Amino acid sequence: DDENISDQDFTRAQGAQRRLQNFIFVEQQKEAMTAAVCKLSEKCFTTCYKPLSKRNKAGDECMQNCVNRYFDTGSLVMKRVAKKINKITGSLNK
Repeated sequence: DDENISDQDFTRAQGAQRRLQNFIFVEQQKEAMTAAVCKLSEKCFTTCYKPLSKRNKAGDECMQNCVNRYFDTGSLVMKRVAKKINKITGSLNK
């Protein structure tokens, strides 16, 4: 009978739902990171080059420092996201 769902089908559906939720979470994290990169680029460029009439060594150094701070922060954020993803995917394997 098509109306009866077995426990196995129900468990499979729950697993698929969790995988979909995890996929959405990961994609949201990627989107957030992309937005952060765009914002960083704009902020660093505006901070380092906008006041200047042309690129120069001081602006280049400023940009390098700004980007380095971003990567340090981004690395920390990515480690936290990876831990969260591992925790979520680990709970699926139980």
